[in-house]
Amino acid sequence: GYVHDYPNTKDSQRIRELLADVTARLMRHELYVARFYLARDNFQAAVYRIQYAMRNFAAGPSLRAQDEHVDSGLEAEALLLLGEVYLKMKKYPDARDSFGAILRDLAIPYRSRPKAYFRVAADATLATALRFTGQPTLYGRCNTISAPDGSIYSRVARV
Repeated sequence: GYVHDYPNTKDSQRIRELLADVTARLMRHELYVARFYLARDNFQAAVYRIQYAMRNFAAGPSLRAQDEHVDSGLEAEALLLLGEVYLKMKKYPDARDSFGAILRDLAIPYRSRPKAYFRVAADATLATALRFTGQPTLYGRCNTISAPDGSIYSRVARV
C-alpha cells in the first residue's frame, strides 16, 4: 500500500490516522452486529462475527510504523463480548480463555490469589453434565483477580 511504500511522505501520518479510524469503525460495526445476534439468542452467529472482527480488524491497520502501537480498546471489548457469548452458550473453558486473553494479550498487570477452597456434592444435573455416575464430591476454589494496587477486577469460583 501507499503508506508502506512511502512511509515518510507529508501525508503518511494523516493516512495512518484515517486507516485507524476506518478500521475501528468496521470493528465497531461487527461488534454491533454480534450484539444484535446475542440479543436474539443466536449465539453461534455472534461468535462468528466477533471472530471475524478480531481476525480482520483487531490491532488496527498494519500500515503503522514498527514501534507505533495503536490501542483502540476494541480488542478488549471484543474479547469481553466473546466471553459473554461463550458463558451464555455454557462453553465455560472458551469463556475463561476469552477473559484470560484480555489480561494476557493486552499485558494488563494482575494478581490472582485464592481466597477459599471448598467441596460440594454434585447434584443430579451437574453429575449428568460432567458424565459422572452417582453423586461425586467436587472440589474448587474461590479466587480474586486484582490490579497491583489491590482494586478487584473479578471474583472467580472454579470447580
